[in-house]
Amino acid sequence: TQNSPKTGYDLWVLPVTQTGSGERKPVLLLASPVNEWGAVFSPDMQWIAYVSNETGDREIFVRPFLAKGPSGVPAFGEGKWQVTRSGGNYPKWRTAGKEIIYDDFPASSEKMAVDVKAERGVFETGVPHRLFPGPLDLGAWDVTTDGRRFLSSVPQVRQSTLPINVVLNWPALLKK
Repeated sequence: TQNSPKTGYDLWVLPVTQTGSGERKPVLLLASPVNEWGAVFSPDMQWIAYVSNETGDREIFVRPFLAKGPSGVPAFGEGKWQVTRSGGNYPKWRTAGKEIIYDDFPASSEKMAVDVKAERGVFETGVPHRLFPGPLDLGAWDVTTDGRRFLSSVPQVRQSTLPINVVLNWPALLKK
C-alpha cells in the first residue's frame, strides 16, 4: 500500500522476477479515487483480499491475481467480489485459502470469519460469523494458516496483572 496525493492509498506489488535490467520494480495494481489497503495474498497466490472504502464503509474485497497479466507484469484478473457487507478490516487467509478472518468494523472489537471457495476464477463466500471478541489492536495480529494459533498485540498494563485465557481446541467448541 502506498499513499498518493491524488488517489489516496493504492495497492502495489513487487514481482519476484527481475526485469531485463536485473532490477525488481514495484507495479501498481490498483489506483482509484478511493482508498485500498491491507492487501494479502491467498496461500496459493491466486487471489488478493484487501480493504476498500468504495462503498462508503471499510469493506473487504477479493480479486484474482495474475503474476503475469496481459502486458507481462502482475495484474488483477477479471472479477471482484465483496466479502463483507457490514464492515471489515485487516483480512487474513486461513485454512489453505478456505476462510478469511478479519476485524469487524467500525468497532474492531471482534474477530470475524467467512468461509470462502475459490476455484477456476470463481469466488464464493459464506455468511460471516463471529469468532471471538478481541482487543482493539489495529491490525497488529495474525493467524497461522492452519487456524490453530492467533498472535495479537496487547496493550501494556501498569500496576496490575491481566489474566490470560487460552482456549484449546476452540473449533470443536464452535460445533456444539
